[in-house]
Amino acid sequence: MVARNDNLKPFSERSVDEARELGRKGGKASGEVRRKKADLKRAISIVLSSEVPSSKMAKTLKEMGYENTNEMAMVLSMTQKAIKGDVKAASWISNIIQPAKVEHEVEMSVGVDEKRKVAEEYIRGLFNNDTGNSTEENN
Repeated sequence: MVARNDNLKPFSERSVDEARELGRKGGKASGEVRRKKADLKRAISIVLSSEVPSSKMAKTLKEMGYENTNEMAMVLSMTQKAIKGDVKAASWISNIIQPAKVEHEVEMSVGVDEKRKVAEEYIRGLFNNDTGNSTEENN
């Protein structure tokens, strides 16, 4: 796709009033997007805290003594997937428990074998982390 910059006019060539008006429009659009994002977060929170309808999952949650919420159902489902070997589910759980920390910065000049070793060491650290931190301590 070819960039079409022919009709763009830099701010340095615009009048103060024109730049101010464009800034005002951008600010309004930004505020609208921010409000929509906040509304979406509230909606997700409501759905996640809602009760799981009568189902096998609701029964399992009750038997295990957990809250019967969509949030707990999602966590249990992702945990079951991770146990079965789903790497994405395991990664999701790991990121929830302990957000990713960049402990090793690998320069682009480092060879592929060195990058692999660093990555393997990092992954081992994720799965061998026995610090006993609760999720409350990490929030």
